[in-house]
Amino acid sequence: AVAVNVAAGHFADTAGFPHGLAHLLEHLLFMGTKKYPGQNYADGVVTGAGGFTSAYTDSEVTNYYAFVSNTLYHTLDVIAQFFVAPLITQESIELEVNAVESEYKKGLMDDLWRSHQLQRSTSNNLSAYNGFSTGSISTLNRTDIREKLWDFYDAYY
Repeated sequence: AVAVNVAAGHFADTAGFPHGLAHLLEHLLFMGTKKYPGQNYADGVVTGAGGFTSAYTDSEVTNYYAFVSNTLYHTLDVIAQFFVAPLITQESIELEVNAVESEYKKGLMDDLWRSHQLQRSTSNNLSAYNGFSTGSISTLNRTDIREKLWDFYDAYY
């Protein structure tokens, strides 16, 4: 197993970044690196070896992980490249904004998700808790989104 925990989650979105940016970046790191430029290359390597990869963005951390029974060293290199030289292309941004939007729409049908969002939206406006953690097309479809992603990456990764 491989896991990397980054000390920045969706609470960091409130520091001048659009809501959902931490979540979007989590998606984008799987979309290619300088050394392994193929979209979803990491997933291919790990699933090809019988394992799986995933990630999640929590309030204060973002966690990337992989379970694999062999190809551990190659998997370590592939995951490490997320933090060395991600590509973050405009094409990938457009794809992943749509993926984030899909997750957002799925959450709308979940009572627990809606309850959490209600708690967030009615909390103190100055609190990091008061925010929209998932993101959506309305928060992430911006002309400066690639620049904001790189600013966030440089600040926290």
